Amino acid sequence: MTIATPAGPYYFRASELSRRPVLLGDAISRLVIEMPGFPPLPVILRLLISAEGDVDRVLVEDSYLPDAVVERIVDTFSTVRFLPGKIGDAAVRSQLKIEVRLENLQDSR
Repeated sequence: MTIATPAGPYYFRASELSRRPVLLGDAISRLVIEMPGFPPLPVILRLLISAEGDVDRVLVEDSYLPDAVVERIVDTFSTVRFLPGKIGDAAVRSQLKIEVRLENLQDSR
């Protein structure tokens, strides 16, 4: 199967994929970020994922949190791994838009 892509790096949207990227199970434990004292405001991220399942880049689309907090979230998501998105049987670059919401751990106990 031949997949036509535009010039330059192109990351397929979820609607263009036959299988979306899947977060690898061992990455879940690294997604706990303790940020005491910050309200549960969302951060909208767009992850650009390589055909090998690495996160090539994390783009911040929307956030009301301080830059230092957002930087820590971006650093964390830069290290996770995925089963790559696919079109047919071919692994391709893809993008995944996610919302991250910090939670107050004291409230959940």
